[in-house]
Amino acid sequence: CCALFEECSARGDPDGAAAAVVAAISAIWTEGRDFSAFAPWVARANALLSASAALHPIARAALAQHRLIAGLLSDVPPDALLAELPGLRKETDESRSNALRVQGAAIEGWLHVVSGDLHRAEECVRDVLPLAQAKTPPLIPCLYLATCAALIDAVGGTSNGARALLEQLLDEARASALPIGPTLFAQANRLLL
Repeated sequence: CCALFEECSARGDPDGAAAAVVAAISAIWTEGRDFSAFAPWVARANALLSASAALHPIARAALAQHRLIAGLLSDVPPDALLAELPGLRKETDESRSNALRVQGAAIEGWLHVVSGDLHRAEECVRDVLPLAQAKTPPLIPCLYLATCAALIDAVGGTSNGARALLEQLLDEARASALPIGPTLFAQANRLLL
């Protein structure tokens, strides 16, 4: 990812550089260890977001989301991440992407779960859950959202069908091709429920 980032940056391709950052953060998460490796990639994401008005809205939203994913998995205080939610919502809305909308709601939901506000977490996922149930977005964002929603249902005593959706997504044939990090995350949460 470093070589791709450098190459794209050198030729003035901020969208390519953003793709390299998103891929790097995803790879670190998938590996599941040494989350301190997020730091240089988050710095690159910050630089791209602040310096490049030419970023495509989808690239901008993906960068904003992956910065927060990295924060959730490292030692960034939840309050600092919660302060970034208005920017995340803005970037996600401007992307006009259902996949990023589902993933953004999952990230926001998880931030509220981590901070202890289940009511707010439930509000975040409730409106987007039908998109995940329709299975039009890619599997990984749907899996993130279903995992968060199922946990909210289990702890809060509600029933939005999230547990059934999580089971269905994990049992799909295409789930076997998912990266190990997101798969283990969802399976571990399924065991807790």
